[in-house]
Parts: sequence; C-alpha cells; structure tokens
Amino acid sequence: MNLNIPELLKQLRKTSGLSANEVVEKLKDYNIEISGKTLYGYESGVSKLNADAFIALCMIYKCENPLELFGLHSTDPMDYRLIEKYRDLDPHGQDMVDTVLDKEHSRCIAAQEQAKATVSALHDRNADYLLPNAAHERTDIEVTDEDRLADDEIMRNF
Repeated sequence: MNLNIPELLKQLRKTSGLSANEVVEKLKDYNIEISGKTLYGYESGVSKLNADAFIALCMIYKCENPLELFGLHSTDPMDYRLIEKYRDLDPHGQDMVDTVLDKEHSRCIAAQEQAKATVSALHDRNADYLLPNAAHERTDIEVTDEDRLADDEIMRNF
C-alpha cells in the first residue's frame, strides 16, 4: 500500500506532463491560490496539503479514484452508475433493491459454502475413483510401471 503522498503527487504531476507553474495556475480554477514553492513543499513532504488541495490536484492530474492510488479501494465505473441509479430511487424502490440484494447475496454465500463442503467431503474420503485414468494399456509395446505413472500424470493434468 503506497501512502507516500508527497512522492505520489510529484509522480502524478510529472506523468501528467505539467510544470509546477502550470499546476499552480490550474489550482486557481478551484479557488486554491498557492505558490510554486508551496507545491514543491507538498511534493517533498515539507508542507502538508489540505483535503481541498488534494482533491483539486487529483482532478488536475485526472485521477478518477484517488483511493486506488493507495491500493485502498478499486471501484468499477459500473459501480458508480449503479450507485447513482440507486440514489435516484424513491424509498420504496431502494427498499426493493435492498431486499433483492440481501436475498441474492445470501443465496450466493450459501451456494459457495455448499460447494466448499462438497469439495471438502470428496477430499475427506478416499476419492481416487474420481481421478482420470487411461482406459487401457498399450499393447504394441511392453508397458513399464514408469510408463503407467507417466500416463496417469498426463491424465491428471486434464
């Protein structure tokens, strides 16, 4: 997890191809007036930036999800669209979505647990009969134990 904000800010500015002076000018669009020296202070860790400046810098550097920069959270753009749609629903609609989501979540968790239990049960008892095995040995050559092991290994990999 990268929590070194100063290094991250410097890297983002360089990646965006902006000079410190260009960033300072762009910050004015967000009603944030700082000097180039202050920006360098943010990038070196000498100065601490506030949340407003951090968000503005993320917007200038085109960081759609600042949390991802730190490995804290990854959200698919589809998630945001679903959240926006959910917020547009009236209380009854939200209650309906919550009910269906809870029921489906419970069903999926139960199915996963059942699958794990089935696999565990197969492993607990001797389930060698489930392993693939060649139908018959070759008859055109003398088959050795080493040949049988090699054939069994090939079958296990399929």
